[in-house]
Amino acid sequence: MPWFQCAVSTGTGVQFHRNRHEHRKQINLAQKEWRDAIYEYLQINPQSRCLILDNIASLTPGLDENSKRDWDVVNQWLLSLRHLGITVIYVHHAGKSGQQRGSSAREDSLDNVIKLSRPSSYQDAADGAYFNISFEKYRNIPPTPALKPFSLRIIEDPSNPHSLIWDEGSFSKPTDTKKDQIMSEIIEGNLTNKKMALEFDVSPSRISQIRSEAKDLGYIDKKGHATEEGEEFTKKGKLGQGCLF
Repeated sequence: MPWFQCAVSTGTGVQFHRNRHEHRKQINLAQKEWRDAIYEYLQINPQSRCLILDNIASLTPGLDENSKRDWDVVNQWLLSLRHLGITVIYVHHAGKSGQQRGSSAREDSLDNVIKLSRPSSYQDAADGAYFNISFEKYRNIPPTPALKPFSLRIIEDPSNPHSLIWDEGSFSKPTDTKKDQIMSEIIEGNLTNKKMALEFDVSPSRISQIRSEAKDLGYIDKKGHATEEGEEFTKKGKLGQGCLF
């Protein structure tokens, strides 16, 4: 049955929710009354230590996904929950580019970002629950083999046809060719952020994020001009495409 859910995970499974078939107010974390209510509940119920928000788009109706300013009020609330000792897990959707929809500011205060994507070998619904998992961000965790991308799928237990088990596999994270193309355009400086966003079908905030990464990697200087390292990057990219100008 379809429902909007804001779940507080506890031993007894306490939940705030709105069922479409019940006359209740829809949860809207963009509204102060909802943020305050959930904060107060967690404050007076110390047994509840984990808040699951599924999903951000449904729980923040009316919020401009691309606006950092709109997200700031929710972000400050999430930080206040951290100070209460609450672990917050929130679910968000990817856009056409495969990256998260909207402002990249959503990731700023997160400790970990885990991406689920469809395997290239996925055929149709008959494949069931089958997805790749990769750790896009992990704070204060030293790199270990456990952080390598892997795949999971639900299969029938060979020893018990009435039981299901997880089957774990591995996969190589594909090269983000679109990101490399955007990086090259930034280094070459031929297009504005707005034009690149339109050409590559990504948000302007995603372009800004890649531009910042180009600076951190030393591909462009503070003024946005290409460095020797940046020119080498674009040269390798064109060689990889089989063309050199």
